[in-house]
Amino acid sequence: MDQTTTQSAAPSVRLIYCLTIAGALYASAGMIWSQLPHSSLRFLWPIVGTLWTIAIGLWRLFMVASSSTRLDAPEYGGAIRALRILGIIGLSLSALGFVIRLVYRPILHAIITRPSDDGVEYFVFGLFLQMALAVSPPGILLFELSRLMAFERSQRER
Repeated sequence: MDQTTTQSAAPSVRLIYCLTIAGALYASAGMIWSQLPHSSLRFLWPIVGTLWTIAIGLWRLFMVASSSTRLDAPEYGGAIRALRILGIIGLSLSALGFVIRLVYRPILHAIITRPSDDGVEYFVFGLFLQMALAVSPPGILLFELSRLMAFERSQRER
């Protein structure tokens, strides 16, 4: 029987994972606020779906934050390691995008002293910020897929 070592998730990985989930929750809450002015019942289903997504995200955020071993996985090389690294890179970009999103307005106003008449520089910055935040779902997916594949391989080797 081969003993597989467990790869502990570093506190920094747990932090960026939680920040990524928090960023996704922040975006989901914004979707609800954009749909609330509509009082028709046809807008109820997207709100219910978004609330369900927020509930799952809050549950996952609580689970990861409350346990230091929640993101641990058996350690393997090859494709599993590559997926884990790519997932952590995606999580890092998304967490960085979320933190920047929280503080970018005062920083941008300090950097751009004379904005253009149409404010295109703010639009361009927002566009790049959205591209960073769009890495969130693939980052979470790749990270969790690497964990799933590691646990399945560990089970097969028993």
